Amino acid sequence: MQNIPPQSVYPPQVIPQQISRSGGRVALKYGFIAGAILSAISIVVFITFLIPGTSDALYNMFPQALLGNYISLSSTIVSLFVALLNMIVYFFVGLLTARSTGKMGAAMLACLWALLCFLVIDICTYVIGAFMILPLIDVQVQSIISLLISYVFAFMIDLVLALVLGFGAGGLGALIGRQKNSFEPLR
Repeated sequence: MQNIPPQSVYPPQVIPQQISRSGGRVALKYGFIAGAILSAISIVVFITFLIPGTSDALYNMFPQALLGNYISLSSTIVSLFVALLNMIVYFFVGLLTARSTGKMGAAMLACLWALLCFLVIDICTYVIGAFMILPLIDVQVQSIISLLISYVFAFMIDLVLALVLGFGAGGLGALIGRQKNSFEPLR
């Protein structure tokens, strides 16, 4: 006779995290939605600083150069402001992705997609800004090189702030979203 294991009298319980969902598709969806929001924030800040009164007030308030002639305090403050606004978006994309998939890796992948969308728009705003400023400066090689180096430094500051603050907030959101639904170890 075969040994049949005893059957449970209770129906099997399905935890929402056990439902098979493709983490990649969910991460892509939430990542692109968050990337669109991050890009909109970047575009709004860029357009706001095209208004002469706003940009003049900020740039006249702070010293023009921190590191030689390349990094201005005002552009660093604007980058920090944008990064703090973006932290909120990264937090929620991590939270929602972790709640949907139950995977920390999917939440970080969604944050990566959002970061890539943001960086594309960030590069575009720097290129547009450079083409707007180039006719206003002296046509000397040194001033053009100085402008390009300052834009590269500003982009690097944006990238570091997005990586550190954004992925930190996304990871925190993922941990909170993951722990609200499950007590399993993190994957």
